[in-house]
Amino acid sequence: MKVWLCDKCGCEIQGSKKPSACPLCQRNISDFIEIEKKDPSKEDKEMTKKYEEVIDTLDKYTKDCEPEKVVYSVED
Repeated sequence: MKVWLCDKCGCEIQGSKKPSACPLCQRNISDFIEIEKKDPSKEDKEMTKKYEEVIDTLDKYTKDCEPEKVVYSVED
């Protein structure tokens, strides 16, 4: 599989054509490096599916919870 690597943020984009802009850092001046990656094995696909199921289950537990307030160490 052909993958394009953004030289600014390291985002990997799958596709046969070189992207015009990075979807992660939104830079259209990024240079993309073409790399080849092997297709995931059957075991990798199964593990990914299990991981996604676990994440969905965890999301159900926090569905009705109040969002946490993010506080940084420099704030009072």
